[in-house]
Amino acid sequence: MIHSMLRELTSAVAEDEAAKREAFEIGLMATRPLSVIRLQQLCALGERMMRAGERKARAELALAQT
Repeated sequence: MIHSMLRELTSAVAEDEAAKREAFEIGLMATRPLSVIRLQQLCALGERMMRAGERKARAELALAQT
């Protein structure tokens, strides 16, 4: 059970870091105009970051409660 929790935490951390890395890269391109498509992309990325953060927090909590 602990092994599966560690795997979930590792996966959640990797997902969270990937989302943050993508946000950083998009931030570097901030000089581009904000089109409707770009706004949709940024909103989707924000939602991805929130889901990844929540998944990471749940995995950390589950592991801490063992």
